[in-house]
Amino acid sequence: MLQTARSLGQQASHRLLQTVTQKYSSRFSGPEQTPPPTAEAPAHLEQSRSVVEVWPSPEEDGGGDVEVMVLRRQVLKMSRRLAVLERQNLEHRQAETLLFSLLLSACLLNGWLWLRR
Repeated sequence: MLQTARSLGQQASHRLLQTVTQKYSSRFSGPEQTPPPTAEAPAHLEQSRSVVEVWPSPEEDGGGDVEVMVLRRQVLKMSRRLAVLERQNLEHRQAETLLFSLLLSACLLNGWLWLRR
């Protein structure tokens, strides 16, 4: 069961990587020749045999540059999101400080007025 899930996950990630590679390589270079799709084995045969796939290296895959480009874009997006979150955190912290000081002032004023009666 675990091997089947692992092999299905590897196949899915490999297909996703191929799709991304095709998408970005067609944008930044000429048309790319893609290998013909392989025939899928039935699920019961997939479970019965032990398949150990070897992940191709980026040099063999030919999509190393594309992978680096995709990773850079993802890092840039995450950096922007992190900067926005840090700015929001700073704004919330300032607002909390202001509200806390107002609340403390109101409590002290009420305490002083109550003692003065």
